[in-house]
Order: sequence, then structure tokens, then C-alpha cells
Amino acid sequence: MISTETALALGCDTNNNGVLDDDEILGQTAISGAGGTVYVPIVAVDQLRLTTVEGVDIVFENLGLLVLDIHPEIDGIFGSDLLTAGYLEGAFNTLMGLPGEKGFLDAVHFDFLNSSSGTGMMVLDINSAYDVVVPEPTTMAMLGFSIAFAFCRRLPARRRQ
Repeated sequence: MISTETALALGCDTNNNGVLDDDEILGQTAISGAGGTVYVPIVAVDQLRLTTVEGVDIVFENLGLLVLDIHPEIDGIFGSDLLTAGYLEGAFNTLMGLPGEKGFLDAVHFDFLNSSSGTGMMVLDINSAYDVVVPEPTTMAMLGFSIAFAFCRRLPARRRQ
């Protein structure tokens, strides 16, 4: 879930009129709570990157995010829908002895043990079937250059033999 300001900053307002028009949203959904029910728009987002402590991003693609202004200081909420995608179905299938795979996360933990500031850390155990590290484009370019350089450097030595 993201705020209207965040949705506008991400470019979801394609005609730049400051409003998410009907032709710019995927649809609407109802959100119910103690204060009643509100209908909120759903916007398309190509990618959402969650940066890890290890420096590797977890990338979610082709998302539909809800737009709701909860509080002026909250840009968005990373909710359980993303964290449990496929997890509950896989856990149910395992419990019932049914076929089916777990989602991309094996478990989610919250660690507040070593926190003196009152904040903690969310620990995600990635399902090994989805644990694929994709190198950044600059890394791939440097790797390709290094291989080409090493090959060219060895080439004259082979001609002498």
C-alpha cells in the first residue's frame, strides 16, 4: 500500500493532472475497518525493490498496489500480501499431504533482541528455488571485459608455441 503522494512520485499519474484518473488505475477495492469501508484505487507498479542488509535487492515485479493515505508521514506499508505470497497455500498443502510448492519465502522472522533503539529487523528466509542472485549490468559488463581481456592477453602466447 502506498500514499497518493508516493503514487504520483512514481509516475502513476500519466497525464500529470495530480489525480489518479480511472484510466490510470487497474481498478478499486474495498478496505474495511473500525471507521467503516473506503474504496481505494489500485495502481500498477513494474518493480518494487527491497534492499537487504547483505546489499542484495529482493525484487517484486508487476504489482498492483493499493493507494491509501493513512498518515502524512507514511509513504507506504510493506504488507503481509507480499510476504506470504504462496506461503500459506504451500503450508496448507504440506499439512494436508497435498502436492504443491511453497512461495518464495520459507519464513519471516522479526528480531528485536539486539535492539537498543526500539527498532528491530525483519529476517526473510528465501525459498532456495527462488534464491537467484542476478548481477547488476555493470558487474556483467566488467566480467565480460575481464574475460575478453584475459583471452586476448593469452592469444599471442599461444601463437609463439
